[in-house]
Amino acid sequence: MEYTSEQKDYMKRALRLAEKARGFTEPNPLTGAVIVKDGNIVGEGYHKKAGTPHAEINALSEARGSAMGATMYVTLEPCSHYGKTPPCANALVRAGIKEVFIAMEDPNPLVNGKGIVILEKAGLRVHLGLLREEAKRQNEIFLTNQIKKRAFIALKSAQTIDGKIGPKSGRPLRITAEAAREYSHSLRNRYGAVLVGVNTVIKDDPTLNIRYNIDHPDDRPTRIVLDPHMRMAVNAKILNREDGPILIYTAEPVSSVIKKKIEAKGGNICVLPDKNGNIDLKELPKDLLRRNICAVLVEGGAETFTRFFTAGMWDIWHCFVAPKLLGKDGIDVFSKSTETAIPLNAASQSVAVGEDLLIEYRNHSGVTSCLPE
Repeated sequence: MEYTSEQKDYMKRALRLAEKARGFTEPNPLTGAVIVKDGNIVGEGYHKKAGTPHAEINALSEARGSAMGATMYVTLEPCSHYGKTPPCANALVRAGIKEVFIAMEDPNPLVNGKGIVILEKAGLRVHLGLLREEAKRQNEIFLTNQIKKRAFIALKSAQTIDGKIGPKSGRPLRITAEAAREYSHSLRNRYGAVLVGVNTVIKDDPTLNIRYNIDHPDDRPTRIVLDPHMRMAVNAKILNREDGPILIYTAEPVSSVIKKKIEAKGGNICVLPDKNGNIDLKELPKDLLRRNICAVLVEGGAETFTRFFTAGMWDIWHCFVAPKLLGKDGIDVFSKSTETAIPLNAASQSVAVGEDLLIEYRNHSGVTSCLPE
């Protein structure tokens, strides 16, 4: 059907509401809902955090009796099953909603069209597909989890204009300026987990916590280290449970002595080898999802970044480019040549973040921009 500009505006409002909970709903999707009656918005809401009422329930609570005979715009198909909360589809029927515009179906096997069936059987007029692509882009993490059965993988690099991530001498050098570093920390919050290779831990001894704009101090990212042969020191700064959960992947069994020391500091060791004695990158995203880690931000260093990139095991690349040059004495963002020119998504966008430039590259089409406005 052809949708009016007014109908599109209501759904855009629902999408904006859903976006308010970015980083706090996993493993649930982002959802927003707007209730309209006689041309006026009488209720609206969004899903704020996993385990709390869904967007439809929050909107109905605000609308109260005005929901009778009204129209709802919702970004995702109302659920039809009992989980931590009752089915939203039944709540819409009980409230007397007469018409529902739904942006997209819920791919969760527990729903997947069942919510729409409940609404239609109850006599509600249901319209599916209003701003479907925008809704799919917004819930790219959820869709990846549900359809591909793996965690969503985001890459992040901070490099000079000639593609260097630091000096070979090892001396400390901040590539990007303050605004870009602050935005990088917001990405850690967005994805809920941050990953580095053991070389970064040995060389830089990072904490990998969030130090900017901590609106929700109890929500700390899971810190993940790829350490095939368990080379990291037991006194590494990252081994601090107060900064968040710690997950260390290895490719071989760890001695009981080292394991006890790591676990005493809150670390969890996972053995996940491939046939070459390295960590199995193809199995890693599946294992992360089994551990309820829905998305991860891969921050490097060069070897880890290159492994993910060349294996095609990534969904988005957040590429920060600083107006600086390091020349031949700099470390390349890629640890080895790709030998052939790799075309990246032509729909990539770029925006200035303070003094630096942020470019997004996509490994597939039809997903959302994460760029700051």
